[in-house]
Amino acid sequence: MARLRASFPSSLAQEARSLLNGDLRPNERARLRTVALADEGISNDEIAKELRLSVNTVRMFHSRARIGGVQALLNRKKGGRFRQHLSREAEATILERELPKAKEGAVVVVSEIKQALEQAAGRSYHLNSVYRLLARHGWRKIAPRRIHPSQQPNAVEDFKKSGQKSWPRQRRKPKRRGNRSASSSKTKLDSGASATLAAAGRPKASGRS
Repeated sequence: MARLRASFPSSLAQEARSLLNGDLRPNERARLRTVALADEGISNDEIAKELRLSVNTVRMFHSRARIGGVQALLNRKKGGRFRQHLSREAEATILERELPKAKEGAVVVVSEIKQALEQAAGRSYHLNSVYRLLARHGWRKIAPRRIHPSQQPNAVEDFKKSGQKSWPRQRRKPKRRGNRSASSSKTKLDSGASATLAAAGRPKASGRS
């Protein structure tokens, strides 16, 4: 025995028919047709046969339409910033406050921007997230050149013109090497060893000339 189906609101069926006239993907068109055909009194078994779907799939599409409307049957766009704390417009508004300082050549402190973002969003920001936010809006890090306060530009230019271009290379002193032992033996005798013990391994000299 077929299960009874709850009736659809007429507004859902009308919205589904209006969307069917637009440019849709094949799977989106099939989902919307399940609602339009159900409004005409066609059973779920017949809808499943006509659209080549299972009966459980037809019931699932009907449940989505009742809960989230017909828009729930359309494909969701992939990607995006689903965990964003602030919109791009709100981020740009906060960065515009620091823009005059940057145009005048002043140093913009990232910690101040981080504090302003946390106050606007009501949540904490990681420092890496702040740097990604700046890169997303076209900001880049520029470090000022280190200059000594008492540096004299004229003296620097004079040194570049008349200063020594290179310094003489210092020769390294050769390392002293000790006298090598004439013996090839790796072992050494103790100083207290007798001369007879040292000469024990030598062959006796023959009397022949």
